[in-house]
Amino acid sequence: MRPLLPILLLLPLMVVAVYFFRVVFRYPHVRRMAFRESAASKTTALLTILGLAVGTSLITIVVSIEFMLKTGTESQLRQHFGQIEYEVPAIRQPEPTRYYYSQAEIDRMLQAVSEPDDLLPIVSYTVSVSATPEADPAGDRVMPNVLVIGLDPAQAAPWLSARQRPEWPDPLPADGMILSSPVAERLGVRTGDYTDVVDLQNRSHRFRVAKVLPEDGLTGYPGVQQASATVIVGLQSARSLFELPDKAYTTVLGEGPPPGGTWQAAAVRSEAAARMFDWTRTASYVFLFISLNAVAMSMILTFNLLKMMSEERRLGLGILRTVGFGRADLKRIMRVEGLIYAAAACLPGSAAGLILAQWLIRRIDLLGSGQRGLAGQLDWTVAAQAALIGGSLSLAFAAVCIWIVSARTFSASRMRASRPGSEVAGERRKDHPVSVHALVSWIVLAALLGFVTISQFPQVRQGWFRQANILLLPVALFMLTPVISYAGIRWIEGLGYAGLRLLRPLPRVYAMLHLALKQLVAERVRGGLSIALFCAVSGFVSMAIVMSGYVQSIMGQTDPRDAIGGYDAYAEDIRMIDSGRFGNLLASAGYPQGEAPVSAAIVQLPWSESGSYAYMVNGVDEAYASTTRIPVKATGGRSATAAELWQELAENPDTVIVSTGALEFLQMAKWEAKDGHLLFSMNGHKLSKKIIGIVDEKESYYPFMKGVWMNAEETRRIGEGFKTMHSMLFLRFPTPELAAQWQTKTEWALAKGNIYPLNSASESETGYYRDIGTMLGMFRQFNLLAMGIGMAGLALVIFRSAKRRRSQLGALRAIGIPPGTLMIYVWVEGSVTGIFGTLLGFTSGGYLSYTVCLSQVQEGANIAGFGFPVAPSLVFFGTIAALIAVVTLAAAWSVYRVSPVRSAKYLIS
Repeated sequence: MRPLLPILLLLPLMVVAVYFFRVVFRYPHVRRMAFRESAASKTTALLTILGLAVGTSLITIVVSIEFMLKTGTESQLRQHFGQIEYEVPAIRQPEPTRYYYSQAEIDRMLQAVSEPDDLLPIVSYTVSVSATPEADPAGDRVMPNVLVIGLDPAQAAPWLSARQRPEWPDPLPADGMILSSPVAERLGVRTGDYTDVVDLQNRSHRFRVAKVLPEDGLTGYPGVQQASATVIVGLQSARSLFELPDKAYTTVLGEGPPPGGTWQAAAVRSEAAARMFDWTRTASYVFLFISLNAVAMSMILTFNLLKMMSEERRLGLGILRTVGFGRADLKRIMRVEGLIYAAAACLPGSAAGLILAQWLIRRIDLLGSGQRGLAGQLDWTVAAQAALIGGSLSLAFAAVCIWIVSARTFSASRMRASRPGSEVAGERRKDHPVSVHALVSWIVLAALLGFVTISQFPQVRQGWFRQANILLLPVALFMLTPVISYAGIRWIEGLGYAGLRLLRPLPRVYAMLHLALKQLVAERVRGGLSIALFCAVSGFVSMAIVMSGYVQSIMGQTDPRDAIGGYDAYAEDIRMIDSGRFGNLLASAGYPQGEAPVSAAIVQLPWSESGSYAYMVNGVDEAYASTTRIPVKATGGRSATAAELWQELAENPDTVIVSTGALEFLQMAKWEAKDGHLLFSMNGHKLSKKIIGIVDEKESYYPFMKGVWMNAEETRRIGEGFKTMHSMLFLRFPTPELAAQWQTKTEWALAKGNIYPLNSASESETGYYRDIGTMLGMFRQFNLLAMGIGMAGLALVIFRSAKRRRSQLGALRAIGIPPGTLMIYVWVEGSVTGIFGTLLGFTSGGYLSYTVCLSQVQEGANIAGFGFPVAPSLVFFGTIAALIAVVTLAAAWSVYRVSPVRSAKYLIS
């Protein structure tokens, strides 16, 4: 985060502090009265502080998460890259043709940069590292995808951080190894223990742990391979481990400007920053609306509480106005008292916000799991900044609300200032054109009903929303909430008066509900704000429920295995692994009879002539031909089945199968056709092949399944001398359930042979939607958390409101109204705005989301199982409404369970 931003965010705290201390020291009578009023009304003060603490916690949550998203990215880049900005791997260079550099080539690269010290030649491969059999007889402590870096410790010293240099072992013994802390923790080893490194031929090599260092620069570098962890060995030990000649290097690390000429560098640091930025942008998008919601909720709660406090203080301070106190003094008294409460609320509110933020940050890690814990932990420096800024912003909101409320309360004449707030509010209502607001509210209702009616027509719905971006739904809902809330308070009044007509036969209930309705009319601003609070939160909850159902329907409508030939999982390996060797590695997983998967391997070679199309040449053997389920359409009017075509391809080196895109590319290149064979170039070879089948690319979503298929031996012949030739490995279990059951065990069995990761076809296909589902889940969880906080705020408002109207309720109790009836009065008044706001939110958010999602489906196509999630919506709404009713009932019960004699003391003589 930019250094100036925290200072700017702390400016409100400084301004409020300057104002507070200026008033306190310049006007001692104001200070004495404000502090005396706070001390005299302990219950009121405590309730106000608790309510303001709720708002502070909401803002602190948002600030903490935003801080973690920013500082987490910067910390990850420092931890995993240090000074490293780019890498120049030999395998990506047009020259040399080998997969490693010679010393002469390294010297030539050093001459291509201005500062030779900016380059660090190393040897690096990703392999598996395990504990020794003596330390781990079960063989469970294995860590795959570990980047083994071979380097000269003395040459690497300038690349170390200041923290690492005192602990850096130089020289490093031939059998010595520096472990990064994640590897040491996973294997359960420490300095002096031994580990086994599996080389590319699956042979174990023993190394002694010379040092365990935390991830920091070189010891945390993931490489272009994006490894899970790092270990460092001596340069010669790495060459011996990977069978490289003397003075050979596989890659070069660098900082500053990359070498010029033909050298092709991978900007590893900026690419990692871009990936992290994409992830944080997604998370920030989610929490943008959470932030706006939290700020709105905080301001609503703060305004309601301070407005109620002003009404409580009106009579007493109004009397002071009549005996000669100026308006400015009365405003200062109330502002100082309000700031005392707001300042006292900062500490508990910030602490609660930090605790809740840490819980949410752990949930964020699920969305960014590929970033190795990007969100991290909320350390004390970030927590302190977040608490200070959260307190500063909440104090600023409170100060603004106090300023507005005090200005409105004590700007009246002496006579009006000394009257109770309910009388003044009644006069204000008579002075304003209430009919205009009512008219606007019914116009809003008519517009919404018209939208619902028109959107029932599929043509209209698809015309409006077919091209809509679903992720913009929160924007529309956030903008719609104030309009609905503004009109909602009038709708309650209309429904209330209609309901009273039906309750005339029940005089007691009629009387209490009539009083409650009158109170709602008298406090339209407070009621409207309560509706807005619950409408916003429940609208987002409903939206998340509908969109989650939509995403699940999309994920369940197709079988993702069809895209890769019906296989359950696949892996990629830089080595040449045939189907037989792959099957032997799988056997080590120990499958019971009837549960073992069928397996196959293909040789894969990038087709250099295809250029930016990046088509692949896939070498097919008998095992792949007999197990693949990729549909093929025969050419030349033949009636051969797909299985027959694949079998012919595996047996005949003069035949090929092409994807539709590759066929178009061949036709655009205008390569010659002769005697039923196509003459074309492939990686420098002139080939004559017969096309026996075509694969439709629309049925395949993976890049490695597009291009040309041919005989495996022929592919090896064409790819001889090409360092980019590699293997793709596939396996299929008897059932999808067995595939899910054996996924982890199979992955670990293959990891011992340096094959990692094993990618689930289902996970790869649904990964995008799974991330959206995770994002929606977090969105729903935060809003439910905010709903709970809102209920607590509503309970405090009810409690304060009841305390404020003790004289009115005391009079009713004194004339014989039983406490149960009074409790119904208070309970209905408090709960109706919360429940009605929740109903409006669920209705508007759910319907809008459902309409937009339904419009994404093309005409004539159906998403299996997609419909409005009635049951989940009813469950959530019923639960929230019941909780609101219980919370408000508890608040009402705790205040009005009093005797007639005790209530008489609240009467005004």
